[in-house]
Amino acid sequence: MVIDCVVVGAGPAGLAASAALSERGVEHLVLERGRAGESWRTQRWGSFRLNTPGWMNQLLGEQAPDAYATGPEVVQRLDALAADAPVHAGVRVERLAATTGGYDLRTGDGSIHAHTVVVATGDQNLPRIPALARTLADRVAQHHTADYRVPSQLPAGGVLVVGSAQSGSQIAEDLLAAGRRVVLATSPVGRLPWRHRGRDTIQWLVEAGFFDQRPRDLPDPSQLHAAQPILAAGGRSLSLQALARAGATLVGRPVAVDGERIAFDSSAAANVDAGDAFAAPGCGRWSTSSSPAAAWTPHPPSPTPPTRPWRWTRRRSWTCAPRRSPASSGAPGSAATSPASTRPCWRRTGNQGARTPPRWRRASGTSGCAG
Repeated sequence: MVIDCVVVGAGPAGLAASAALSERGVEHLVLERGRAGESWRTQRWGSFRLNTPGWMNQLLGEQAPDAYATGPEVVQRLDALAADAPVHAGVRVERLAATTGGYDLRTGDGSIHAHTVVVATGDQNLPRIPALARTLADRVAQHHTADYRVPSQLPAGGVLVVGSAQSGSQIAEDLLAAGRRVVLATSPVGRLPWRHRGRDTIQWLVEAGFFDQRPRDLPDPSQLHAAQPILAAGGRSLSLQALARAGATLVGRPVAVDGERIAFDSSAAANVDAGDAFAAPGCGRWSTSSSPAAAWTPHPPSPTPPTRPWRWTRRRSWTCAPRRSPASSGAPGSAATSPASTRPCWRRTGNQGARTPPRWRRASGTSGCAG
């Protein structure tokens, strides 16, 4: 098959590209390995809402200007867009190679030659889990943000959330609202005050042309790989301090595991300061994280910058909690849980530098993972 253009991915970006191509009369196909909006169907938790208001999401159809769509609402609107687009669902692109006069795509359904290809696979659909997670005891349940849905799916006891960018902070807030004990392993992520001088900050950014910038316009290209600044679901301010006031225990980066115990570095205070510095007047570093799935492209993404503590999660988070024993009823607070849910939590004490061996004190309460 020979065609003018192929769009790879039927998420918001791919469907937007398809709408623009159709408006201009360009013959094209949209190839999607799953269903339209697949990651929106399978990788969003129950309380998830967009961080951008309705007036910014005109592609999704008519909605109130100050509405913040839920995950299911986004899926419903993407389905409506896909119904009017040449979407071929269940077609996985396995290889993309440049050839004379265009590109050859090898798919599970055969080969396609396109004069132009739009890669719209998204940048946050492949879960990334830190290597340290593999060394935890088997009875400690672990969940990536992609498969977290509601607090009740986790075993009874405390929960360690690793990563404090948007997903980690919002899930921590979700768990706290459900009455769970939360230990949040923080990272140096900025926070964005939602209101500034009587208006939503997002309005100022739009009018300032922030979202019109291209990667080559950035003074520091590495900003593309930074974590998204912290915001609460549905257009609200959120900070590490607010999560601490709500009951979360803030710790630094996980650096060592011994069975069911986890040691953290002493970066928590510095991470809080980093968020405050980002939110200070005149600070303009706000950029996106990246975890793309398009490993088959002929020109892969730029090499990953040097490892930083917060790049463990790249906006997504890793949570762990005690597994239920076979006798557990599964309800939070159930007495019939595994020993991991009733063992003491260990907390780091003292003002220690990164090279100082950790000291621990026994803390009251229960925890599925050491905090």
